[in-house]
Amino acid sequence: MCGADAAGPAPVNLPDTTTPEQASRSRFEARSALAGLVLTSALLALWSLTHHFRSLGGDAGLYAVQALSRVHSNLRSDLFLHYASQDDYSIFSHLYASCIVALGLRPAALTLMLASKIGFFASAWTLARRFMPREESAIALVALTLISGAYGAFSVFHFTEDWITARSFAEVAAVASLAIYFSGQRTTGLLVALAALPVHPLMALPGILLLAAMWAPLWLSLSTAVIGLAALTAISYWAIREPTTSGVLAVMDPVWLEIVRERSQFLFLDLWRAKDWGQNLVPFISLTLTSLLIPRVRRWAWASMAVGAAGFAVASAATLIGPVALLLQGQAWRWSWITAFSAIMLIVPTALAMYRDRTLGWPAALLLISAWTFTPLWGCLCLAALLLCCIPRIREATSVGAVLRVCAPLATFAICAWNLKTRSSSVALLGHSLTDWVTARHQLFAVQLLLLLASAAVFFWICRPRSARSLVLVQAVLFLGLVHWLPSSLIDLNRDGTPYARAVFADWRNIIAPDQTVFIAPAHNSPSFAWFTLERPSYLTVDQSSGVVFSRAAALEVRRRSEVLRPVMSPDWQLLSNFGKPASATGATGALALHPSTLDLICGDPLLDFVVAQGDIGVEPLRQVDREPWRGWNLYSCVARRSRPAALSSDPA
Repeated sequence: MCGADAAGPAPVNLPDTTTPEQASRSRFEARSALAGLVLTSALLALWSLTHHFRSLGGDAGLYAVQALSRVHSNLRSDLFLHYASQDDYSIFSHLYASCIVALGLRPAALTLMLASKIGFFASAWTLARRFMPREESAIALVALTLISGAYGAFSVFHFTEDWITARSFAEVAAVASLAIYFSGQRTTGLLVALAALPVHPLMALPGILLLAAMWAPLWLSLSTAVIGLAALTAISYWAIREPTTSGVLAVMDPVWLEIVRERSQFLFLDLWRAKDWGQNLVPFISLTLTSLLIPRVRRWAWASMAVGAAGFAVASAATLIGPVALLLQGQAWRWSWITAFSAIMLIVPTALAMYRDRTLGWPAALLLISAWTFTPLWGCLCLAALLLCCIPRIREATSVGAVLRVCAPLATFAICAWNLKTRSSSVALLGHSLTDWVTARHQLFAVQLLLLLASAAVFFWICRPRSARSLVLVQAVLFLGLVHWLPSSLIDLNRDGTPYARAVFADWRNIIAPDQTVFIAPAHNSPSFAWFTLERPSYLTVDQSSGVVFSRAAALEVRRRSEVLRPVMSPDWQLLSNFGKPASATGATGALALHPSTLDLICGDPLLDFVVAQGDIGVEPLRQVDREPWRGWNLYSCVARRSRPAALSSDPA
């Protein structure tokens, strides 16, 4: 007995109280979670195949140097930052600078880009689920991934870009505010949209206006818009009658205006091309179709179009009335980004509504999707034809369906064949380096319609009820694909600012004082070498001239420095005059243009301290690099050239 007592009581088998309904629910939840993981992996794989992290190039470099200048104060003297700039209206550089201090410049750029992407697509998914079932929501994310979010002119701006700028987080806040608004929490949604104003006012404002237009009664929205436009017109006329080049209502004088038009022609609606107008018109026509076919999102569609149209009306005042600086700097035409986003989000339900319509059917749905992948003018024509078919009297005609069934597939096939031929021929000309391979991969996938339809089919298949075994198998395949694709999409092909580049040029940084300027001859499009490798102010590049719209003094200084550099390069900031010219006729005239006499000419400007040139120019350099990819780069001191006796100034050092 004692032995039995010591062993303790015998185990009791409790009966299983789980009901069949609970077990079935548990299996369903587990399968749903697994399907969500597969969907996330599929979206990440699709992005990896069709996008590439663009690091510190273009606008990303401008935002990066704004942040870096808060870590290295010497950069505040750079031409881009010395005068008024976009940094004066945003707190983003403070947040970016904190990440740079914690992680380093390039890791901070990658981390923030990934964070903005996750936030954007998570918000877009939440928004889509307010109106669409799971399958449609997944395909809507496919559309956002594959369809260009371009707005404005000259292919300058896109939403959800593949680099990090203040625009990225303002877009996340705008989309998140929409998702919160449609969940019933209107006040919270508006507060989220307002929170984005200090990050990027130009991108946050259309999100706020969209929520206000949906919240307020229609009569109030219309009357407010009319009163606002009337007041703006009156103020613009008053500013033109009493012009001044300073203050809130400053008017650009002819000199300042000409420099801005040459550098930033996309700011002026009268300089836009036909295809630019077509690109911005496509979302409006698409949303009109959406409003006609889907009553439950009609208010969203019309409000999005109203915000975009109001932006163009405000921006047109600077063209029709006069160049009020505030209107040009405000760039109200950029409000149309929310119109383009809304149109792309609603493509899927609009196409399905056409598919289910007895008259329109699948040909109309195919033509709608195809129109977004055609060139803008062809897309406008296709959408206009669909809009015509949706007019009630025409829609009731029996011949409409027959015409669509013949014309829509033929037009789609012809455009796809032409795109495929063009892309394949361009890929055949590429080399075999990593850069060429990435470019080739993206060129092949640029036949958007084929990839869009194939991806939609895959995502639809994933969202349908599947066995856990099938989902696990798909996830395993996607994981193996991501191991191969994702690293190549995140590889930073720009070497400026890398630890290796900084180590190569460490002795140059010891020679160049922190506040001394550097000019690269022949000039690069981006000043990133001076900013991120040398951590020194750049003398002049076309990217630095982007701030001429914010400051007359900056515009005049850009023009002055370009005249100093004219012996070695033509003014590359004159994009309007150079547009359409061959590359050899614009920008730098080549490394051979720099020789002792021209070096002395450009070094005559006391604001230019050092010149970096490639190859032998007949002057002994201070330093020369023999490591790839900078082999043959030489450093010359303008300070030393200016201090030489005049009789010896043209002799080799």
